[in-house]
Amino acid sequence: MDSHPALNLPDAPQWAMFLGQFGKISVYMVLIACTLALVLSLLDNPKTAQLRRNAFYLACIGFFAVFISLATLFVKDQFQFQYVFNHSSKDNPISYKIASVWTAQQGSFLLWAVYGSLFGLLTVAKTKSYERWYTVAYMVFLGSLAGILAYDSPFNIFPDLVANGKTMIPPEGSGMVPGLQNYWVVIHPPIIFLGFGSLTVPFAYGVAAMLSGNATDWIKQCRAPVLFGLSVLGLGISLGGLWAYETQGWGGFWAWDPVENVSLVPWLFMVALSHGIIVQSAKGIWKSANLFLSGLPFVSFVYGTFLTRSGLLDKVSVHSFASMDGTARSILKYFLWGLVIAFAVLFAMKGTKIGKSDEAKPAADTPGYNRASFYQLGTLSLCLMAFVISIGMSWPVITALRGGQGAAVEAGVYHKSVFWFFGAVMLAMAIAPFVSWKKEQLKSILGRFVTLGSISLGVVGVFLLLPKLSPDWGIRIEPGATADGFWKGSTIPLQFTIAVLLFLCTFVAITNMWRAVELARKSKLGIGPFIAHFGIAVMLSGLIISKGLERTDKTVVREGEPSTALGYKIAFKDYNPDKYYDRSNVVKFDVIDPEGKQHEIDPNLYYYQSGDQDEAQTWPYIERSWSHDMYFFMQKPEVEFFDTPITLKPGEKKVVGKDMTIEYTNLTHKGQLGAMGVQFLANVKVSYAANSHSAIRTYEASPSLKMTENGLQPDLPVLSPDFRIAMTAMNANDKSVNIQLFWAPPLYPIQIFYKPLTCLVWIGTGIFTIGGLLSAFYRRMVVKAPEGEFVEETAKMTGKDGNAPLATA
Repeated sequence: MDSHPALNLPDAPQWAMFLGQFGKISVYMVLIACTLALVLSLLDNPKTAQLRRNAFYLACIGFFAVFISLATLFVKDQFQFQYVFNHSSKDNPISYKIASVWTAQQGSFLLWAVYGSLFGLLTVAKTKSYERWYTVAYMVFLGSLAGILAYDSPFNIFPDLVANGKTMIPPEGSGMVPGLQNYWVVIHPPIIFLGFGSLTVPFAYGVAAMLSGNATDWIKQCRAPVLFGLSVLGLGISLGGLWAYETQGWGGFWAWDPVENVSLVPWLFMVALSHGIIVQSAKGIWKSANLFLSGLPFVSFVYGTFLTRSGLLDKVSVHSFASMDGTARSILKYFLWGLVIAFAVLFAMKGTKIGKSDEAKPAADTPGYNRASFYQLGTLSLCLMAFVISIGMSWPVITALRGGQGAAVEAGVYHKSVFWFFGAVMLAMAIAPFVSWKKEQLKSILGRFVTLGSISLGVVGVFLLLPKLSPDWGIRIEPGATADGFWKGSTIPLQFTIAVLLFLCTFVAITNMWRAVELARKSKLGIGPFIAHFGIAVMLSGLIISKGLERTDKTVVREGEPSTALGYKIAFKDYNPDKYYDRSNVVKFDVIDPEGKQHEIDPNLYYYQSGDQDEAQTWPYIERSWSHDMYFFMQKPEVEFFDTPITLKPGEKKVVGKDMTIEYTNLTHKGQLGAMGVQFLANVKVSYAANSHSAIRTYEASPSLKMTENGLQPDLPVLSPDFRIAMTAMNANDKSVNIQLFWAPPLYPIQIFYKPLTCLVWIGTGIFTIGGLLSAFYRRMVVKAPEGEFVEETAKMTGKDGNAPLATA
């Protein structure tokens, strides 16, 4: 922010100054409370147990006080605070003002801390024998965030606004980043950070289990928060995809951006942990594995947070935050390294030993496979997939350390890498619910899936026949279309690739719905996992179909010159230049679809000032139906013909492109040299052909620069039906000039996507979330119920001995 003359600004209200100080002091209060709770936990004096609990509560509540203080300053437009000034403005609606709290570095850390505190308040009283070490792990986490916010405070005031003991308040702020001014900024971050906040619970429980030597009881207490966390985090990831789909303009939901992967990797580890918990609860095994898995979601997210906040991904991610304050970044770095080293050492020294010593002894080994075998296949595949993706999101840093440019991994590389793990996970999801805990021969297991497998193949076959049976239905696979193979330069028929992927999804959907219907007669609340699996299969089917079978085309439209793409005839209709800076401004086009129906589309286009230049902000127009989306993305209008102006000396002629020639003859002037109003004119000839069927024509013009109070100002005379021309600069010594051509009227580049069955993505997301939350609620009920009211899922779902198959098909 530039210096403000203090006398020209009003005084900041005293309540705002007090609230800012209160917020800053609250951060230090949290830091002190965390330290106190940590020290008392380590001392473990029974007489101070209540004081330790109160310090824990105070630390958690303190973050809520910090958040409320900062949100109030945003709502009340207190622009004397740097963070408020940089991310809000008076004309933002109140929803955006509140959302501005979490749109940048400090606020997003604060949101993470608030949700972490919420889960701490909800869980600490139920930790029982784990409370001491649970408190230690939790206070280290919250204390680290408090330290970051203490050094990189959102309550700092501009020093230039303080004079004579008073603080002045600017009339306006810089405003929210234009690209974030979308209703999703109000919805998506609070949901996904709720998921991030939940990651601390299994981590703290795992640390407490290892340090207390009890690797058994924590599973039941931790199960419901894990299921809730993975459900909400999965919902947040999906909503982030919808946000990108509606605003980014590339017609997709997921780009494998490093910052996107930062949320996906912890979710994959959480899913693996949730299934490890099932095995331990049912059979008393996998205790060491679950202790290790308990830390992976949290540790991987802290690592991802460091990547995105340190500035290491600035050049390769559209989501990367600006680099942190140096001290705050050091705190995060030391917290990350301390976390990784401490957890690894603790697991090596404690986790491996108590897990084995406390683990149920397996029965005599017999050949075959049981339900645990398929859980093992699924969890191992999930972890390997997460590890591979972690390498991918770290690749810009790895290549930079090796002296490269820090390039991001291409989406195609991810697709090839995760395919194998994806197939294993989907098969495990489909088969495991139908397998008993007692080992059986693989032939016996697979025999149960003849019917359901055949149904799945039939569904996929009918779907892929639709383009041939009904070409007008909208699904189309171009003859000879291929997908990238698994080694460089190889290809696979696209139809085969989609058939395999859809079979896996359909198989999971049918088997889990079959199992849910069977179980619903015994336990309606117990069907949550199968509903969640069904939802994931539906969502993934939507992603595969909408991307694999999409059709796209590009065209350019200008006023009076309609164009066609994918059978849609598009004609420019209207644009209001008077609303140049109005974010509600749109460009209107008349569209005639392949069936002859006419309608109007209006993608958003407005401009905002970025430094000394105007930048365009565009959003796509999406026409939704149950069968497909028509996705129209208009790039910013092309106005300047040359990337940079052409420099010419008197008498010089230059050939530009294939058929355009620009000749500058001489420089003349009107008016008295050196006087205000003098006008310099460059006499220019431009020769070109309007199109490949036209003859070359020569046009003459005399663009000028006029001396005004604001310096030399150019005009924009008409050169031809296609262009206006401007002299953007001149050299008085050699009379050379810079010439730029401008399209008249502008060109509007448009890309159209036909996206079949995108509705499955959002339907599947909703089903998955409902199933996950239902599972979390059921597990919460199991923990709260008196002894004997609920039975373990194994006995209830499989029979008294827990060894009977879940179902046969």
